Amino acid sequence: MMDYEYFIFDLDGTLIDSTPCHVRAFNFAISNSSLAGKIDFNYEEMKGKRTIDVMTELGFQFNEAERLTKIKQEKYREFVQNGEVDLFDDVIESFRFLKNRSKKVYICTGASRSSVEIILKKFNMAEYIDDFITGSDVEKAKPAPDILNNLIETNKLEKAKCLFVEDSENGKVCGELAGVKTIMVNNNDFIDKGGFENYSLFFQNLQDGV
Repeated sequence: MMDYEYFIFDLDGTLIDSTPCHVRAFNFAISNSSLAGKIDFNYEEMKGKRTIDVMTELGFQFNEAERLTKIKQEKYREFVQNGEVDLFDDVIESFRFLKNRSKKVYICTGASRSSVEIILKKFNMAEYIDDFITGSDVEKAKPAPDILNNLIETNKLEKAKCLFVEDSENGKVCGELAGVKTIMVNNNDFIDKGGFENYSLFFQNLQDGV
């Protein structure tokens, strides 16, 4: 993997252990909706998508979807500030490792820009990140390839030199549609397809590839 020059990471579920808090925040928002008690919400199917897109797909009209998106995001940020979200093991170590070898590090996430900025500041990640793009910055987020293509084009990267690290099926589809090599972490469904059970194993593979 060290043959790649540009390492592009998803955020939620890939670098930060945020899934439980996202599930709780979504459920909280839905419980305050016109469809409370009528939706069987499956976060795994929606993982990687923007909150507004999830709410729309669940059947909410745009105005209510916007209101619920705000509720969900505020509740999630509350969890972050309360210390209920943490980095996966070896994330900062892997960033240092890559930067010490003159690699470029990027983040490509469907999360809102405000939430991403909070995470980057809270975990002192910004110093390692060359650029990032969020769901707030594009009209079409994951699984569409637009968000990844936008990041690549803006930074004038060669796709053949990019490695996209993801945890969700929607993220995997995004990478494939963009024509970028995509590796899965923290997802047991992809272990037999070259994925890694956890982030630490991905980092170990990076080290072994030097």
